[in-house]
Amino acid sequence: MNFSIVLRIFSPAFIIFLVMLFQGCKTAEPLTEKQPEDSSKETPAPQIFEDDLPSRVPASPDTISYELPDGYILKIRLIGDEFYHQALTVDGFPIVLNPEGFYEYTSADDQGLPQATGVVARNPEDRTHEEKQFLKSVRR
Repeated sequence: MNFSIVLRIFSPAFIIFLVMLFQGCKTAEPLTEKQPEDSSKETPAPQIFEDDLPSRVPASPDTISYELPDGYILKIRLIGDEFYHQALTVDGFPIVLNPEGFYEYTSADDQGLPQATGVVARNPEDRTHEEKQFLKSVRR
C-alpha cells in the first residue's frame, strides 16, 4: 500500500497514536488468572508489572512526505510523544492540518496557543517571496 495514500486517509497524529498504542502493548496475555467458578474466596488483586503497561513512545525522527489534496508533496517532521505532538516543516515552522486536508502555518494567539494562519505550507525551496516575508513574522 502506498504510504501517501495512508497519510491522506489518516491524519499524522492518528497514525502516531496507533504506532504508540501497538508498541506500548508488549504482551497479549491476560493480567489475571482465571478463577474457578466455585471459589468462595475473595478475588485477589491482579499483579500488574511495569513491563505490562504502555510506555511513552517518541514520534518518528524521519521526514514524512505528505501529499496535499492538490497533489503537492509537503515534507514534514513530527515531534513529541503520545501526550504532546506537533507537525513542523523541515525547517522548523509549526503547521496544522486544516479541514480541507492542507497543512497551514500557525502563529500564536493572545494566549500563546497555535492558530492556523490560512497560509498553506510549502517546502522551503518552493516558497514564494510573499511566503518568505510572511514567515519572518512566525516564531519557530
